[in-house]
Amino acid sequence: MKLVIMAGMALLAFTAYSFSSSRGEKETDFFAGVILLQSATALTAEQKATKYRELQKMTGITGARAKKLLAAYRDKPEEWQRVNGAISKLLSEQQPSLPASAGAPKPKTSP
Repeated sequence: MKLVIMAGMALLAFTAYSFSSSRGEKETDFFAGVILLQSATALTAEQKATKYRELQKMTGITGARAKKLLAAYRDKPEEWQRVNGAISKLLSEQQPSLPASAGAPKPKTSP
């Protein structure tokens, strides 16, 4: 599980660094990264803090800036829905795909 989380963070980091050019995309990358870090139960607090600092550097968004963004979206629910949809899409793209045999129950065989 830790490997999956680390791979997701690495992929998100690469995506944030390589492809995000607009402010909105960086915001999406930042908030998606925060969600990934919050769900990374296999990481220690120190590891999460290190990854959070890396996320801030890559996106250029600080915690203070994120708070201001969230406060601004409070008065613009339509804009938040757009950002939230983009975050959800980005996170769904980060989900590892399981081999077909991994998630499917084994059929019962009769004697």
